[in-house]
Amino acid sequence: AVTDPGLEEMVIWSMEEFMSIAVDTGTDMLFLLENFCGHGFHYDDPASRCYRGPEAEIWFDLTCIHPNPTGHAAIADMVMAVVRE
Repeated sequence: AVTDPGLEEMVIWSMEEFMSIAVDTGTDMLFLLENFCGHGFHYDDPASRCYRGPEAEIWFDLTCIHPNPTGHAAIADMVMAVVRE
């Protein structure tokens, strides 16, 4: 688990910057970090930060950086939800 508050602040800052760009350009933005939280290597640990319950699935490949087929399907579902909106 990442416990460095400086890293967390940098991630939050970068997400806010991306959101600002999306607002300025009138484009849509997916919150992948928010949606993928709880689907990493510790998805089944009730003590983890984003535990989603016993039904949660892992959405990452062995690198825990790139989505596995389930994660790719989740991204596709998120994109399609925005398109349908």
